[in-house]
Amino acid sequence: MLNVSTFADETFDGGGLAAETADGAGLSLREALGLIAAGTSTGPVTFSSAGTITLVSGPLAIGSSVVMDGDINNDGAPDIVIRNLDNLIGTAAVSLASDGVSFTNDGAEIERVASSATIRFVVGVLSAGDDAMITNRGLINADGGGVSNDLAVAVFYEGDRFTLVNGAGAEIVSAGRYGIEASFATAPVGATIVNNGLIEAAEDAVRMGAGSLTNSGIIRTTGVWDGGAGAGF
Repeated sequence: MLNVSTFADETFDGGGLAAETADGAGLSLREALGLIAAGTSTGPVTFSSAGTITLVSGPLAIGSSVVMDGDINNDGAPDIVIRNLDNLIGTAAVSLASDGVSFTNDGAEIERVASSATIRFVVGVLSAGDDAMITNRGLINADGGGVSNDLAVAVFYEGDRFTLVNGAGAEIVSAGRYGIEASFATAPVGATIVNNGLIEAAEDAVRMGAGSLTNSGIIRTTGVWDGGAGAGF
């Protein structure tokens, strides 16, 4: 287990746990994820107290499977907010960047607050993310900030056999555009989406090409699909 003890977005310098903890204000989330990717720990990642982490050093890259527990007191409400601001260079708050990795958000709120028209997303599977899996038991929130291009979850390039499970009581929401976008020409041919919670978006809640969607929760949109590849819901 790795316990995050600072809300500062300190970078991972390639050291061990003691060195990464001692080189700043404590162990940061980015340092904890770096230790997991380096094989030093398998997690889970926990937090010493409630608060907000504002990313200033690029997306959090998930290079090895990880569980992140952001509901410290287990009351069903996020105690940890991970926020990606528009002045950040990069497109996502969290990116799955290696084959076969899984990311479990257990109770945290992960959000992007936009102020430009450039397409951004909160959680993404990038070109190396084949066979990736996202399990959400918290809140993935594309705030929109009055911008029409924010996506909550997006799958780009390869990412075939991608799986997303949105748990009971969990939410994937976008006030900007799409809740889940998995319909690009090079995006997954084997996407599996299981929703037991809420998926909600200003335009399309779910856009996907080939694959399967199983819903026992709520999927709703306040707009209409504007065309392109895949189907809109």
